[in-house]
Amino acid sequence: MTTDFLFPKIADCSYVSCYCEENVWKLCEQVKRTRPEELGTCYAVFVSNEGRTVPLWRQKAGRGDDQVVIWDYHVFFMHNPSPNRCLVFDLDTTLPFPTYFHKYVTETFRSDLALRPEHHRFFRVIPADTYLIEFSSDRRHMRRPDGSWIKPPPSYPPILSNTNMHCLGDFICMSAGKGPGAVYSLSEFVHNFYKSPNMVAQHNRSYGDNLKVSKPDEFDLLIHLEFPDNNRIIVKPDPRRPGNVTLDMTKVMEAIRDSEHHRPIYEQLQKLVNGKNMLLEDRLQNWLQGLVTQALNKIGNQIEVNKTISKLTYKKCGPAHTIFVTGPYKYSVDFVPGIKLVAAQSVLAGDQKKHFGNSTHWDAIPKPLKPPQPDNNSFRASYYVAEHELIKDKANLKNAVRLLKKFRDAKQNLSNLKSYYIKTVFLWEVTKRDPRYWQSPLHEIFIEMMSKLANALKLTPGKGKLQFFWDPKLDMIADLSSTQRAEMFNCVVKSLYRFHRAEGNFTDDIRNNMRSSFSTQTKHLTNRSTTY
Repeated sequence: MTTDFLFPKIADCSYVSCYCEENVWKLCEQVKRTRPEELGTCYAVFVSNEGRTVPLWRQKAGRGDDQVVIWDYHVFFMHNPSPNRCLVFDLDTTLPFPTYFHKYVTETFRSDLALRPEHHRFFRVIPADTYLIEFSSDRRHMRRPDGSWIKPPPSYPPILSNTNMHCLGDFICMSAGKGPGAVYSLSEFVHNFYKSPNMVAQHNRSYGDNLKVSKPDEFDLLIHLEFPDNNRIIVKPDPRRPGNVTLDMTKVMEAIRDSEHHRPIYEQLQKLVNGKNMLLEDRLQNWLQGLVTQALNKIGNQIEVNKTISKLTYKKCGPAHTIFVTGPYKYSVDFVPGIKLVAAQSVLAGDQKKHFGNSTHWDAIPKPLKPPQPDNNSFRASYYVAEHELIKDKANLKNAVRLLKKFRDAKQNLSNLKSYYIKTVFLWEVTKRDPRYWQSPLHEIFIEMMSKLANALKLTPGKGKLQFFWDPKLDMIADLSSTQRAEMFNCVVKSLYRFHRAEGNFTDDIRNNMRSSFSTQTKHLTNRSTTY
């Protein structure tokens, strides 16, 4: 473990045996004094039950090889600075100080399944600032009937609040709705405070933005990848490749190196980085490809739903891991992995940082280079959440995007016009225009956005560009050949001429031209109507 903790040394902490509630109060007080910005992420946790008989393992007062003891209650300090980082500081444990949450819970409480119900553990979790204000104890519970001490008390005066001489019982009580904080069973406690290194699926791209125009047979899912201590990843812009970032895993590896619980993750991470601990796109993708292949092999490359079997075929294409499903229904799912990063790790500057807004996270996508390169440490920065916020609630904006995509799908010459290129045109315009603009008639927005697209595709005079919204130094269509751009430009400009003619002169001939501009079929055109 690193030494970047609230209490680097156990010797620096106030401690008196059998006064765990006061020891934890002193830890809270120390945080308030030395690290006040962290107080809101700290908790005092009481462990007890109705019969006040709770078994705990790995305790200094415990007996036998397992160091088990039965307390009437116990109190420890918890620091939960981020969703996937939680540390326990227990001054009475034989485990390291601190210990990662999952290791502490696993070794200290084990499981309730092997215990009688009267020994099941419950947890009252109290925010540190609340504990400092409301806790009060005159230490009466540590006196015998004759007034002598069961265990010697701390040398400092009792901790007393302004409103109560002794309220320890309210903290030990595990009745929900009574006392400060929240009460959890063991399983609920783990569920609320343990976040494993995970993969979380999120609808991405067209479906997530409600921009899909074709039948629902292609789906995109962004798979969030998070490492333990994920916030310690050092993110920097890749100076060689605009729009990309590098991920330095040094501090993550230092934080989990000595954790027994995270040992498998640490060993795997060692295989995914280079000598400078930079995460490598190709090694990460190869590892994920192996996992997908193993998973499909285990289920025989098929799934059964309602007693109907569908075959599964796997293909790796770009950053996506695509599963093709063949059966009563045919569809495909693109699983796109992304390292989930928080706002504080963003490398955006200037206007782009402003447009990121209040988004909580973004992603680093392991997108292979063209041509693929071994030991590639460059990841494409993706800001889907921020983009979603920028384009939502903009009246006809999404309708115009859908219409432009429908137009693209009807033209063979526009096969290289990716959906994200279209979205990028609109992202730039969203930041330049008054929000009321998107209330304009749909055909006016559509024609103007077509003009913007044509300007990006033009070759002369002056070569156009389609700049990546989050890093304008990247021209997203720079890799297209002059022939490809010319074909796309001519197709768009020719159609623009038709659309301008149609605005004030909607003859039968122009009506048929409009239909052909948006139809992906070459027959029965006269039986279909298209509005724009």
